Amino acid sequence: MRSGEYPQFLSVLTLESAREMEKLYGVAIEAIHQEKEKAAGGKRIETE
Repeated sequence: MRSGEYPQFLSVLTLESAREMEKLYGVAIEAIHQEKEKAAGGKRIETE
C-alpha cells in the first residue's frame, strides 16, 4: 500500500471463522505431509 492510499478490500474474520481457517490449514498441512511421504517412498519427512 502506498502512502495516503486505502486498501482495496477489508477482510474481517470472526473468532469462529478464524478457528475454521485454522482447521483447514491443519488439514492442508497434513495432506502436504502425506504427499511428501508418498514421494519419499513411505518414509516420513520431518520439516520445520
